[in-house]
Amino acid sequence: MSVAISVTCALLLLAFFSLAARPILTRRPRPAAHAAAHAYLELQHHKELIFAAIKELELDQAVGKIADEDYVEQRRLLEENAISLLRKLESGDGSDRAAITQQIEHDVAQLVDTQNPVGPEIDSESCSGCGARRSADYRFCPQCGTEFSA
Repeated sequence: MSVAISVTCALLLLAFFSLAARPILTRRPRPAAHAAAHAYLELQHHKELIFAAIKELELDQAVGKIADEDYVEQRRLLEENAISLLRKLESGDGSDRAAITQQIEHDVAQLVDTQNPVGPEIDSESCSGCGARRSADYRFCPQCGTEFSA
């Protein structure tokens, strides 16, 4: 009898820990927009670090902590890094942008569909000015601004 209780307790503990560790061990797929935004933010952070290093180098040179020759060489290297980084930030493959934009639009459409499966209730009346359909809670036409009659 005590063996059965021990086995049952062990199985319950195993089930508990597997359920507790499941969210940690499984990964949800991230949208492409998240990956693109993360890469962009990483480049922005790297840019800020380079600019801070340039300011620090200027301060060191002004205080006299670094020789002029070393200052010129290090400044040149930092500026080259900054220029290449700015080019990466400003340029981008057009196909990548188009694919990312398309993926973002797809992700947004999915979110909108899941969050708002039923659209707003629309009255059967239409605007006398432009013919646009009107919502029951609108007082003015959102297309042309014509006031709806009560």
